[in-house]
Amino acid sequence: MRTFILFSVYVNILAAKEIKLDLTILDPKEKALAEAKCTVQFNKVDSKKTEIITQSSDGSGKVSFTINTNEDLYVEVNKEGYYTTRIYDLPTSQNLSQLVKLQEKINPTALYVRHHSGNLSESLKFPKTDQWYNYDLKIGDWVKPHGKGVTADLKMKLHCEEKSLAHSYLEIETLEDESGVFITHDLNEYSELKLPNLAPTENYIKGIKIPGDEWEINRGIFLRTRVETDKEGKIISANYGKVQGPITINRQGVIGFTHYFNGRTNDRNLEFDPTQNLLKRDDELTDPQFKP
Repeated sequence: MRTFILFSVYVNILAAKEIKLDLTILDPKEKALAEAKCTVQFNKVDSKKTEIITQSSDGSGKVSFTINTNEDLYVEVNKEGYYTTRIYDLPTSQNLSQLVKLQEKINPTALYVRHHSGNLSESLKFPKTDQWYNYDLKIGDWVKPHGKGVTADLKMKLHCEEKSLAHSYLEIETLEDESGVFITHDLNEYSELKLPNLAPTENYIKGIKIPGDEWEINRGIFLRTRVETDKEGKIISANYGKVQGPITINRQGVIGFTHYFNGRTNDRNLEFDPTQNLLKRDDELTDPQFKP
């Protein structure tokens, strides 16, 4: 047994190799960021102790690390005035060059934020499948009589197949003319602020259909609701919201997602200040899902 243990340790040490990790830190306009604090965390092969190395980026936004491990890395980059980026499980099979874009803190604000976890006991359940129900983003619930909501921002319908989530889907549509849904792939999945600060002004579509097993974490949704137009059809007032991260579907008629809503008319700012959730719920004041 003793010989086997020594041999295993010896093999692990041989399997580890020196890896060079090059980071380039940029702002959203791809300008180099100097003095960004870059931390790499990994487990040392010989002792299994956690090693933490911290360096700052130079004037070109670059920093390099030399690491000896056979396990994945954790990388964290932060700088005052920007949102922290955290990259988990970075593989060490070869030398790495990683581009990191830090999202700037511009104007964090109070929003109405609701997190539906997707668990049966604490999430959003459809009264019946294959029927439309109106949803209030400000209240975070179905519109009366099915919930506490007052104003319909969206209507949603869930179709569930008992045997396969692949054939289940969620439909989301907005209600007024010129309201709509904007799907973006411009999602920084490693940043605390995953979507752009402002909702877009155009290219909204009426609705989307989300397959039960295909909603990707690297997509996000902007929403334009409560739209009023003039006689020529030009928008004179609207409210904006977003859904970021995954939308989960359960065959028992339950969906999980996190949505953000700006109650100020014509304000496209959706950069959330997590200390200012206007949707007060005692059970969610410290919910970890409430990111910017």
